[in-house]
Amino acid sequence: MTFGLRGRWMLATISLIAGVSILAGSIFARKMDAMLESQFEERIATAARNLSYVAVYGVFTENEEILDDLLRRVLADEEILGVRIVNEEGRVIAERHRAGGEGWTERRVPIVLDLSRESSLGDEFDIFTEPSAEDLALPQRRYRALGFAVLRFSRRRITETLHLFYTFAVITTLLMIGAGALVTFLLSRKVLAPLHEIVDATREISQGNLDREVPVRTHDEIGTLAEAFNEMTRSLAQSRRELEASLKALAQREKLASLGELTAGIAHELRNPLSTIISSAQIVADPRRSEEQRRRFSGYILDEAKRLSTTLTKFLAFARPNEPHIVAVATAEVLTKAVDLFRQELDAVGIRLETDLPEELPETLRCDPNQLHQVLLNLLINARDAIASQGEGEEGQITLRARAGKDHLQIEISDTGCGIPPENLKRIFDPFFSTKSDGTGLGLPTVFQIVKSHGGDLSVESRVGEGTTFTLTLPLHPSLDSGARTPH
Repeated sequence: MTFGLRGRWMLATISLIAGVSILAGSIFARKMDAMLESQFEERIATAARNLSYVAVYGVFTENEEILDDLLRRVLADEEILGVRIVNEEGRVIAERHRAGGEGWTERRVPIVLDLSRESSLGDEFDIFTEPSAEDLALPQRRYRALGFAVLRFSRRRITETLHLFYTFAVITTLLMIGAGALVTFLLSRKVLAPLHEIVDATREISQGNLDREVPVRTHDEIGTLAEAFNEMTRSLAQSRRELEASLKALAQREKLASLGELTAGIAHELRNPLSTIISSAQIVADPRRSEEQRRRFSGYILDEAKRLSTTLTKFLAFARPNEPHIVAVATAEVLTKAVDLFRQELDAVGIRLETDLPEELPETLRCDPNQLHQVLLNLLINARDAIASQGEGEEGQITLRARAGKDHLQIEISDTGCGIPPENLKRIFDPFFSTKSDGTGLGLPTVFQIVKSHGGDLSVESRVGEGTTFTLTLPLHPSLDSGARTPH
């Protein structure tokens, strides 16, 4: 699954908003927590001082009624969960607690009586809850510790305030993320929609539809890109029209050139036999010629007429080739048949014929057996003629080997003949090109044509004085698009 540009933009926006919100929330939460703690401690200190101040008389006299009333008034504050007062002997002389309360903080404050002035309890006297270090350091005894008070304060308000803040921060962050994602989606849609149209148009153009244009909806960079794309498409369409016109003209010229070449080849192949026939016919028609001369030249006329018929038959086979009739044939059988039919003729002229047909060859091959036989026989004849052209006394060898690929069969026919010069190697598949005095120059072009109609390929390698190798490659499952036809 690909993560598109829109997804990356949304991810970046969400990450940025979340990161900034978390960072700002953390800093603000830390400051708020410190502020609430400071306010909490200040309230605790104030409440403790007040309690210590008003509790002196009750502690000094250990009057339970006064202390109980005092504690009841202290617990009227909802933030105070409990209070107890302990005398100087460590005995709890008054205590009250409120039910409930999970989070709390205790503070212990001394209750001190100022004895610096002579007075009685009924007269005026001073009370200090927290004497300074300077006062305590005085040599005379000015204070008396009556005991201490322990207050338990609830942290519920701080907890609720922080919880409310965190809830607000989370909701605000989620809303900001949602708003940012929505804005990013709308902006990306506005930006990416034209790009998607350009991509779709590119796909159509790649399939050949050069009439496709992208609508220009804006006048920004995207609109400029769309205009440039449309201009490019129009240029491509114009270039294709010009190219098609050029190709059509070139094809016409090549067609005329090929037709002229074929005509010249036919004229060349027909000229010599016709000249022989005409001159022989003139001799036969001459009454001054003897009967024996007439019979001999009549034979020449018959031979040249047969030669003309053969040439025309080969030309028609090349000009209007039959579609191959594809059937399943035994691979080894179709190869050995051509070899066996030709072996005796080769033995008669002293040429060895070797075969290399491994057992792992596919059992069947889909082809036209008659046309494949024609191809193999033609290549074997060429190999024989190449060896024979070296003169008598030269031993030669022809080797036919086959190899199976994943989806093709490769057949090689090699000879140890004279080889083909490089300047001729480029033309051996051209119609009417032949180095033989009695050749028509249609054998190899016909072979090449048959191989192509099977969806295969034919290549040649040759070295002068060493020999030639023709490599025939046939698909094991030929496509009907190649021109092959399966009979019904």
